[in-house]
Amino acid sequence: MALSTTPDTFKTIADKVNANLQINKKKKLETLIESPSFLQSVATRYITKIDSLTNMACMAGCNTETLSRAIKTHYQIATLDELAEAVKQYEMLTCIKEGLGVDETTTIDEIEMPEPPTSPSDSNAPVSVKKGFGRKKVEIPAKVLKRVTREYKTSGRSFEAIALEIPYNVVTLYDRVLKYNGVTRLSELRNKPSMGKIEQLTDDVEFVRSAASRYYNGERLADIAKERNVRYGVLRYAMMNNGITLKELRNPGNHPIYRNIKRNTNEYINNRNWLVENYVLQKYSIAELCRMSGCSRPLVKGALEKFRIRERTSFEESVARNDRMYFKRAKEIYDRYCGSPAITI
Repeated sequence: MALSTTPDTFKTIADKVNANLQINKKKKLETLIESPSFLQSVATRYITKIDSLTNMACMAGCNTETLSRAIKTHYQIATLDELAEAVKQYEMLTCIKEGLGVDETTTIDEIEMPEPPTSPSDSNAPVSVKKGFGRKKVEIPAKVLKRVTREYKTSGRSFEAIALEIPYNVVTLYDRVLKYNGVTRLSELRNKPSMGKIEQLTDDVEFVRSAASRYYNGERLADIAKERNVRYGVLRYAMMNNGITLKELRNPGNHPIYRNIKRNTNEYINNRNWLVENYVLQKYSIAELCRMSGCSRPLVKGALEKFRIRERTSFEESVARNDRMYFKRAKEIYDRYCGSPAITI
């Protein structure tokens, strides 16, 4: 069975659509969608390679992109590569409704498609060069599948109603959604509990408590979260779901779990001689002390305050930086021209 055609010529239909587009210049896409006979004619001519999409768009008085979007919306496809298959499905459904001898058991492959015109160059070309309709695997983004899943589970609407809002074939979308969620039927999908990253990390109580202890001892929460390939906020919410807040970890005096843990166990910042040697005498900055000890800036500042070592002002820090650069340069000059170093920094 061949594709359905209309008695009017394509030029006559295109002229009618062109007249409607001139009236509704600001709503060209909507006007094209409201002309299904024209879109069916365009699809037939495009897949049989009778005419190009650009030429047909020019005859209709619109650009190629608008006409392409109208066709995709009408046949509910993502790309024009799926147009041949979509036309087959559309014609089969139309024949079922009109009772033209095709029943629901008829497969899509039993519907005859017009043979594309051949040329001597195409017939003599290698198989890899010949042009055909070739079906490509449709890739639906994960965010689209996630959105459809959320809508189906929370809104109570049917899958068909949700699929009409998505620019993909209904059957393809149905198959991808089931594979994405690891189920075989929609009834399983509606009853399947949601399990996000926060819920998964919340259930791992041992890791959450370990992360809290490590954060308490000076490690950055963002670095700990990277071990599970999650963001800082996901780990923070998982800790809150287990009754642990960052405020309590920063001020753990009354916390029943962490009040007996010794804080700031780093061997460098708990050594007053090391701080005096590097911060006061060698005049290293706090950032360099953090890099040397592996601790965060608040912990190094807290250690200086604990041992009553006054923190330098911004002006004193600039002077100390110049002194370090001066002595470093003097040491390099001395080593180059006088041999063994005589200046220690």
